[in-house]
Amino acid sequence: MDNLVLYVIEANLSIALLFGVYYLVLRNSPYFGWNRFYLLAALILSISIPLIDFSQFNANILYVVQLEALNVGAQLNSTVQETAIPPTHIFLYIYLIISSIMILKLLWHLLRILQIRAKSKVEIHPTTATRVYINPFQNFSFFGWLFIRTEDATNKAIIEHEKSHARLFHSFDIVLVKLFQSFFWFNPVLFLVEKELRLQHEYEVDKKVLTEYQNILDYQQLLLNQVFNTEFNLFSNHFNQSFLLNRFTMMTKKQNKKSPLFIAAALLLMISIPVMVGCSMEKQNNQQEETQQQSDEGVNAQKSSAEDATMPATPAETGTQTMADTSAVFMVVEEMPEFPGGKEKMFEYLRQNINYPEAAKKNGVTGKVFVNFVVEKDGSISTVQITRGIGGGCDEEAVRVIKSMPNWKPGKQRGEAVRVQFQMPINFVLK
Repeated sequence: MDNLVLYVIEANLSIALLFGVYYLVLRNSPYFGWNRFYLLAALILSISIPLIDFSQFNANILYVVQLEALNVGAQLNSTVQETAIPPTHIFLYIYLIISSIMILKLLWHLLRILQIRAKSKVEIHPTTATRVYINPFQNFSFFGWLFIRTEDATNKAIIEHEKSHARLFHSFDIVLVKLFQSFFWFNPVLFLVEKELRLQHEYEVDKKVLTEYQNILDYQQLLLNQVFNTEFNLFSNHFNQSFLLNRFTMMTKKQNKKSPLFIAAALLLMISIPVMVGCSMEKQNNQQEETQQQSDEGVNAQKSSAEDATMPATPAETGTQTMADTSAVFMVVEEMPEFPGGKEKMFEYLRQNINYPEAAKKNGVTGKVFVNFVVEKDGSISTVQITRGIGGGCDEEAVRVIKSMPNWKPGKQRGEAVRVQFQMPINFVLK
């Protein structure tokens, strides 16, 4: 659950920052195709880049071994089952309900378009040789379908306008942003993104139509005539009334020679912003985990100081994590590190020592925890970190058990001991 919340924060923060760049740099740029591409790419990159685990890009540790997943199960007792629904689950239910409503609304709009199509009269326009659906409602397009109002059935400019929307696949953009709104409905920036996408669509189409119809005043008069029609608010493309002043301004605006530089800078930011957000959020999360781990180690050290004074300490118990070897690492290891007794003994040791946290059982926390650790040259365990956690105490329990493992047989390259990093997935499951 914690990973999901972190992902949602990263994705929505990236969308907000990238839209801010667009609004300040590209919004008034006459390169409408690039502006549209930027908005769409910003959405896709914002949800894709946060999925990358940046902790794997570590210059000091070059060789990572993925271990098999370990399943840790626990039986829910009757007292746990009778407890109230956790607050996190309540928020999840609210989120799913609103998202379902948004998706149903999207499907309802699609159904309306299908109904209009079924009631429309199909004609082939004699001048443009285009299939159009004559209807009494409004001029609009949806993917390859062109819907023309009855009184505009012979107007070539209107048909070309809607045909341009279809050729440029503008409906794809609107459906995509509507899907984003359905899952990230709490982010108001997405509704601004939709507005700007629609505006860029109209700019693109106006520019394309005016290349054939050179008289700007006649075309502007045509747009003004559309203002008095009834608004047909579907997620399709149509003569949008609220953008007329912007469109009239853009029709006469000349291209700025500096605009390509602004576009290049914006595209660079489009990639770097989600990466920086993902790295900073993950770094902050790791710092919090390390602080908690150091705090826990300090408490445990105070409790067991008397025992430590009489018993010899192993390398793993003498600050291995802070005193880890930082020497060079080989990318290929000829002899891999090995747990005492082999892989089966390792899994047996982990199953016997990992306890399902009571807080996690009470709150119904399940999922897979990914733990990274390094087997040092002396076989000790160091640099134990959570790359993906689930909370509820499961992350801390996984770290505790990994740290408690006995020394391994170290890995070797050309007869010399080397450091090797492993990743251990631990799956916490409630039955």
